[in-house]
Amino acid sequence: MLRLNSKRGFLQVDSIVSMSLFFLFVIWLFIFVRNYEISRPYDFPPSLSDLDSLKWTVNKLFVVVDSNTNGSFPIIVRLPSFLNFSQNHTLLVSNQGSVPFILEDGMLVFLDNSSSKGYYHLINSPDQYSSLMFKQVVGNTTYLSTQSVRSELDNSLPVSIISSRGVAMFNSSFRVNTAPLTFNNSSIVNLPYLSAVKSSNYDVENSCYTFGGHNWLACSVTSNDEFPHYISAKFYIANFSEFYADDSHSGKLNISTDFCYNFSTSHILFVDKSRGLSFEMIFTPSNVSLCSQDNTLSLSLNSFFNSQFKYLFYVDNSNLLTPEFEFPNYQVRFGSFRVLSGMDPNKIINESILKSWLENYSSGSENFGVSVFYNGTLISVGNSSTNNDVYSKIYYLPLLLDNGSFSSLSFTLRAWRS
Repeated sequence: MLRLNSKRGFLQVDSIVSMSLFFLFVIWLFIFVRNYEISRPYDFPPSLSDLDSLKWTVNKLFVVVDSNTNGSFPIIVRLPSFLNFSQNHTLLVSNQGSVPFILEDGMLVFLDNSSSKGYYHLINSPDQYSSLMFKQVVGNTTYLSTQSVRSELDNSLPVSIISSRGVAMFNSSFRVNTAPLTFNNSSIVNLPYLSAVKSSNYDVENSCYTFGGHNWLACSVTSNDEFPHYISAKFYIANFSEFYADDSHSGKLNISTDFCYNFSTSHILFVDKSRGLSFEMIFTPSNVSLCSQDNTLSLSLNSFFNSQFKYLFYVDNSNLLTPEFEFPNYQVRFGSFRVLSGMDPNKIINESILKSWLENYSSGSENFGVSVFYNGTLISVGNSSTNNDVYSKIYYLPLLLDNGSFSSLSFTLRAWRS
């Protein structure tokens, strides 16, 4: 009995010693960690909100073009009114890359190269985008010219169209609501790949666009209200040998005999052995009169429009224009509009800006360093520790590029005790 009590006494002493040693270890651990913790007036690691100054936003609008053609043709469309995009800060991209365009006063103009359905994204950001270059276009308020077609203008209205094979159209005139279409002012936008002339008055404006490397002259008359407007125009046409509007309105042209054909159409094509001229009124079938008098061929049209009347000329310097020529017919639809947020490549992979961010975050402490790894490149700023007591945190962040796409990078923040 005495031996049993003795064993119990030893066990109790053993337990007390073990518990004492355990508590001493815990106290020592707290003291050790506290002495080696990174002392500063904020938490480590940083929260993602600490990186907000290295972020930016990019606006992205989805644009769909439904068309019936396989070649390049001009698109003229007004953007939604809530968008306030400018040319220098906007990029138009398709799945094949960047697309030349012009953006002015909310009007987007570009050449669509899709077969039946084109998908585009209109990107807007604080970045300035460089202009895309291809065949040169020159012009001013009196003419627009590519390498093969020249359009003479009067107050931005096409007066004549001249190709390398001679005059195709001349002496045009326009009326809106029975009054001659005249303007108070004109302006020119002359880019390497596209030129635009715009004239306006208090009620309507007219804009014409020509494209480098292409034979399109695309124009539009736009009203400042949504009320119906009556428009009439007359063009004198060169001596072409045939015309085609549809199967019921086509045939040979003999201007030595006076005649007048009246019908309704949205397009008409003139051809001879070595050249062709097409004219189209987008979305707006019009009553037309094709007449010959005194050996001169003329085309007159009468139509109504609410907000915009679009018309196109296409000049072909060969005999490729045939009745099978596909007159452009398209519809533009706007899809989702998104405001994207991500790390700004102009900041987070910029060594000087990254260094400034680190100095601000660390309140000038020298016990910090940052490394950013992106696309095979490592950028490091700040100091390096001479001891092994370094605490680090790695973030894998979305990098938002200026074309609206995302990539990824690693952001590593290091800190240590002096």
